[in-house]
Amino acid sequence: MKRNKIKTINISWSKFGKLVKKLGDQIEEWINIKPHYKNIYAVPRGGYPISVYLSHRFNLPIITNSNKISRSTLIVDDINDTGETLRSIIEFKPHLSDIATLYSTTWTSIFSDFNVKTKHNQNEWIVFPWENEIKEVKKHSKDNTFSKQPKNKRKKSSTKSK
Repeated sequence: MKRNKIKTINISWSKFGKLVKKLGDQIEEWINIKPHYKNIYAVPRGGYPISVYLSHRFNLPIITNSNKISRSTLIVDDINDTGETLRSIIEFKPHLSDIATLYSTTWTSIFSDFNVKTKHNQNEWIVFPWENEIKEVKKHSKDNTFSKQPKNKRKKSSTKSK
């Protein structure tokens, strides 16, 4: 049986900036028609960078407790792949919150209200810029690029307490 090779799609910070701006533009169009968001729930971890941008753009607070999600909460994540993460968040909520993602797939079980790109190929793996940076830090920490200076080599502070 032949296995399909996974193609990695690396998203740069520049590309991320363009995508999150487009997502914000979509949300702004909706807000102009029906303003009702009072806060943003950032899905841990991938939703944080996007939520910070949207929080600043729309002057909305970010909540981190999923129990505080209400009808006026915008739920934000980086990608809606299978839909399981989003399902676990909204499963026990009797109300319907809007969902915003940068990417959504054609095979997801829960659809985003807002998304910029649709992923059609299951053999593609999207890597966001913050995930790339983690790999770089791990790589450099293995080859001691980030090794600490010995205590006796550190600069002493020039301020003296009185």
